[in-house]
Amino acid sequence: MDRNIHYPLEPSADPEFKPVMKNIIKKFDVQEIVETGTRIGTGSTLIFAQTKLPVFSIECNAKHVAEAKKNLRGYPNVTILHGYSLKLKTMLKFILEDDIYNRNFNLRREGGRLAQVYYLHEISCSAVPENLLIKLINNSKQQLILLDSSGGAGYLEFKKVMSIKYLKNKILMLDDIKHVKHYRSVKELKKLGIKFHYSRSKRWGWAKFND
Repeated sequence: MDRNIHYPLEPSADPEFKPVMKNIIKKFDVQEIVETGTRIGTGSTLIFAQTKLPVFSIECNAKHVAEAKKNLRGYPNVTILHGYSLKLKTMLKFILEDDIYNRNFNLRREGGRLAQVYYLHEISCSAVPENLLIKLINNSKQQLILLDSSGGAGYLEFKKVMSIKYLKNKILMLDDIKHVKHYRSVKELKKLGIKFHYSRSKRWGWAKFND
């Protein structure tokens, strides 16, 4: 099955994304935006940049970092961080041991039957700083956090975010919720009784922890 056919638009191309994001910022008095998975900076990072709020975006691929910095050079409020969101060994171990690929789920993934190999390769970059996500969000600031990095490590990022002390001050956005990346993240939020606001496309959504 080709899981790329008829897949909803990514958030930055979805006309619903920008007004929802602006409403969240206004309603919850967001002070900063933190994102994993910059890629080349022309998607959600660019939309976040236009808010004029401080934006911190994490990307491990050096080529993508260089392109993103070039594409966003007109936005001094944006900091592109070349590094890993979490500890590399932890992410590699999680991908290797994750059994979701062996289940009979109709979930989108890259690499087909070799998805784990694909995701291991995707995050195997040159030596760069690690655990940047936790360093950025483990504080009392009102932050909007978008988790949208490697598909194989998305759920692990979610679990690490859920472990921080200041969750009540955070608004969490998740992309790829019908994907191995965040399928379990949404299920876990529901199990905890946390309301998840779906986009109309059902590709992405958000949650406020004291909502």
